[in-house]
Amino acid sequence: MIRNLDVLVGQDVRGRILAGLGRLPESPADQTGWVREVVARMDRELDPGTRAAVLEPCGRICLGQDLIARARELRDKFADLDALLAFLNEKRIGGGKLHREGGIIHAVYERCYCDRVNRATDRISRTYCHCSRGWLGGLFEALLGQPVQVELLSSIIAGDSVCEFAIRPSPR
Repeated sequence: MIRNLDVLVGQDVRGRILAGLGRLPESPADQTGWVREVVARMDRELDPGTRAAVLEPCGRICLGQDLIARARELRDKFADLDALLAFLNEKRIGGGKLHREGGIIHAVYERCYCDRVNRATDRISRTYCHCSRGWLGGLFEALLGQPVQVELLSSIIAGDSVCEFAIRPSPR
């Protein structure tokens, strides 16, 4: 996230966002407050598109190359998208509640899977969930073999009862 801030907004804005916060704590349990404050400052300093551009790559990094490779292997094993989604649900990949409505895949999470924020007792801006958009985007691009667009519909850390994302193949 910090590298993305440098690249996208420069050191001055990065400095304002991170002023007085120190480094990201080592323990995920200690990271929640730091993340909450950084995201709140990003909400004040950055436009929505820039906030998404800062956080989305973090989710793609979190996804990792091993899972991307496994997703590509699954793509070759399942010719039918519904069978693939059923397999992913069985393995609890993508929240275990993936379903399709027409050309849109919905991913529904009944809990937040991010160890940095899932212990939060106070709400955190849904801006942070752009990280999950990146994770799902990377996963489904590998599974489908084409670019996708991921839309955040609801967020547990922002106060909603579930996290929900709509995944659509990008127009070519």
